Formats: sequence, structure tokens, C-alpha cells
Amino acid sequence: MLSAIILSLGLFFGCHPDPVTAGSIEMDPEEEVDPITWQECGYEIGDHACDFSFINQHGEYVALYDSVGRPILIDMSTMWCWFCNIAAFDLTDIKEEYKNIDLDVITLLFENGDREQPSIEDLSYWANEHRSEDNILSGDVEILAVDPKDGWPIEGWPTFFIVDEGMVIRGSLIGFHPEILRDTIDESLELLREPHGDIE
Repeated sequence: MLSAIILSLGLFFGCHPDPVTAGSIEMDPEEEVDPITWQECGYEIGDHACDFSFINQHGEYVALYDSVGRPILIDMSTMWCWFCNIAAFDLTDIKEEYKNIDLDVITLLFENGDREQPSIEDLSYWANEHRSEDNILSGDVEILAVDPKDGWPIEGWPTFFIVDEGMVIRGSLIGFHPEILRDTIDESLELLREPHGDIE
């Protein structure tokens, strides 16, 4: 009698095989598929952008590929560059204007006022000074190059890159003008052109 009760409990609480339907194992509905499927990357228009990962103003490491699935405006700047500072004030407005496509804005600062790699304190100062809630990263000049075959091509500050949802580089702009930057974003992402206001 006791053995029958134990057997019954064993059948009720015991281990059961995973459910099988039509001869195949059911997949976990919450299992994520890695969206990064490409083998090669580059730095020219039409290439899948090469990933980078740097510390931000909150002391957290942020990678470019963290934003896969969203269009991205990458701002490569320095703290001593006057036009970089002017551009930084406009980036918050740009993100608001393009919120319908969930545009992500990432700023990489490569040098502080002393021409050294920015510290977390430098990054925090920049974010506060320019009223930015976006990721401000301390970039390493090792990822930069004049020739796009060797790294992110920089010929002047600031330089902007537009990357689409699939991490393909679609456009770039050297220097800053508010209207030209918006035109570059529109053309790179093939957006329907809408007025962005008067040029100041």
C-alpha cells in the first residue's frame, strides 16, 4: 500500500520530459535571436559599422551594437572644439525632432581641454553643460583613421555618422550646420522631408 502511494506521488511530482509537438521540441517563446548576423564590418558608406564600446558619463560601458534596431546619429567630437560645443546644444533638439523614428544619439568625445582622453568627470560636465541625457562616451583615438580602410575616418571636428537600424553606415558629415545635418539625416535614412524651422 505504501509503495503504491509513493509511486503515485512520484508520478504527480516527478520530472516530465519537455512537451513535444509534431515531432519537434517546443521553443521557448522568450528565447532571443542574436540580431548581429554579419561576419565583416567597415567604416565606409554601405558597410556594417564596426562595433565599439566605451565608458559613459555614468561609469557604464556602452557599445554601438547595443542600439541595433534603432537608427543612430554618432557625433565624434572633442571638448576643446568650438563647433563641437555648438553642435552639442542642438543634438537634444534633433533627437526630439526625430523621435518618430526613435533616433538614438551617441556622442564620442576623444579629447578634453588638455587634449587627453576624457575622464568620467569630463563626460559628466559635458552632459550637464549641454543638457544632454544621451550617452556621452570617452572615445579612444585608436579607432580613428584618415583612411576608412583603417578606422572611423576623421578629417575634422565634429564628424557625424548616420547608421541605420541594421547597423549599416548610410551617411556622414564633416563639420556642423544645423540644417545641413538634418538634411544629411533625412537623405541617409531616406526620410520624407519636413520643414525643420528657420536657419539661425
